[in-house]
Amino acid sequence: MGCDSLFSGSGRAIAPLTAAWFNRQLGGHTGDTYGAVVEWTEALWLVVFTTTQS
Repeated sequence: MGCDSLFSGSGRAIAPLTAAWFNRQLGGHTGDTYGAVVEWTEALWLVVFTTTQS
């Protein structure tokens, strides 16, 4: 598995999990939660990126 697929896969995993968490906590979505999903996905992706770099 290449580096690109790792990062693409991590973003694809983080976004739906974050969205599901908001849906479970709030019972639905609003524009604010969609924006938060984007921000959380980006932040968590950066964590994955920095921890996998040697």
